[in-house]
Amino acid sequence: MTSTPEHQLGTLDDAYDLVARLGEKVKDARHEIEAQVKRNSVSSHRLDSLRLALRDLNKIELHMNQTGRILDELLTLRQLL
Repeated sequence: MTSTPEHQLGTLDDAYDLVARLGEKVKDARHEIEAQVKRNSVSSHRLDSLRLALRDLNKIELHMNQTGRILDELLTLRQLL
């Protein structure tokens, strides 16, 4: 896949792959921040910031999962048509 915007999301399959990769990166980031929160070896202000970032990552992960399911349904519909 080339790096030009026209080719990055040229097909539903490309979009599905991209969303899956983004979802994995978000999940990795969430695990990393969860580990930092569990260590609890940071200042109170930093801990609050980490918890806020964790909340936002959870939202993004939910959206990535929902988007993946929608794309999967579209791929299935395309096959049926």
